[in-house]
Amino acid sequence: MAPKDKYVSFASSPATLDETYRGLRPAIGLQYAAAPALDLFAGVTRSYEPPTFNTLLSPSGGNPKKGPGQFQPRVLDAQSGTTVEVGTRRTRGRLQWDVVAYRTWLKNELLTTAALFGGAGSTSNAPVRTIHQGLETHVDLRLLDGMLADGSGAPDQLALEATYNLNDFYFDTDARNQLAGVPRHRLHAQLTYDHPVGLSVTPDLTWMPQRTPTDHANTIYQSPYALLGARAHYTVGPGWLDAGQLAVFVEAENLTGTTYASSYLVRDQVPNPPPAPLTSADVTSFIPGQGRTLQIGVTVGW
Repeated sequence: MAPKDKYVSFASSPATLDETYRGLRPAIGLQYAAAPALDLFAGVTRSYEPPTFNTLLSPSGGNPKKGPGQFQPRVLDAQSGTTVEVGTRRTRGRLQWDVVAYRTWLKNELLTTAALFGGAGSTSNAPVRTIHQGLETHVDLRLLDGMLADGSGAPDQLALEATYNLNDFYFDTDARNQLAGVPRHRLHAQLTYDHPVGLSVTPDLTWMPQRTPTDHANTIYQSPYALLGARAHYTVGPGWLDAGQLAVFVEAENLTGTTYASSYLVRDQVPNPPPAPLTSADVTSFIPGQGRTLQIGVTVGW
């Protein structure tokens, strides 16, 4: 039986908001086949995003254990912007890549920040124009094959897969503060060895080499980190268990036991250094990342 005070209700004062949003989202793109399996492309897109019902309501009052005391409507403008992007895509032999560079000019960007104790926060329009620009890349490269198995059957293979993102999101002012919660650089790479007997071994790396602001005033930062992991997978079948398959897998994460913040609560500003005595502005912001873990499992299919 649930405790008597587990569920709490409250009566918020009545409020009315009548808003109408209209927008157009035209787009134009070009694609050019520069060579066999090599594409070049470019595009210009107009975006329009009105606020949702949840963002038009702002909680206030109450306490962190029982929720807000009331909800008040907020008048928000729709977010609009223009994006220009260029890129290239190629698949040839051992190499495949996708590379896209982009820049977006946004007006009235909708920004949501966390409440005092991490609960539902409020949404507001950015007071100035914001810029989103960056680079998105993905590469698949088959490095070697036929190292240990090169008979009449399929050879073994060693392949590299990497994804790198460069994100430069900032407020378009002289200070050029970065938007909180968006890592400037992020790399994920994995090296996979596949053997035709059904064995696959993959070490991987996740790397954020630069600190990331957790508030829009850029006073508190998430520290950079690198995580190493690995997984191995061995499949027996078909032919075993009649027409079924038996697979054994091992997965390990954060092999070095790195202490890091995997996420954080985005706020407009966090005082640094914190004031004394403790105030409502000086609260926990970081969410700890997962420590060293190991998983072992067996799957059976038929």
